[in-house]
Amino acid sequence: MFFLLGAVIGPSRPHHALADALRTAAWSTVAAAVASALIGLLGLLFSAARQRTAPPGDPQHAQDLAAARTAWRTALLHRGLVPFLLAGLHAADAGRDA
Repeated sequence: MFFLLGAVIGPSRPHHALADALRTAAWSTVAAAVASALIGLLGLLFSAARQRTAPPGDPQHAQDLAAARTAWRTALLHRGLVPFLLAGLHAADAGRDA
């Protein structure tokens, strides 16, 4: 936006200083955005490197992964699928009784 305003105002002689200020603000905004993106990317990479998992050939890792999958599937069944099916049965019973 600052670039656009600077380009529009730039050709007019009385407002040349304002156009320069707008361009400077635009470049400062771009620099801040790039710096923020780089800092975020570096933080993400350092976090990923710190949270590395055990090697895939590790038997403990395989057991932990299998246990986590089983727990996830059980929770999905008991908290998601079963209540949905029971609600459908109750709705069907209510519709049949009416």
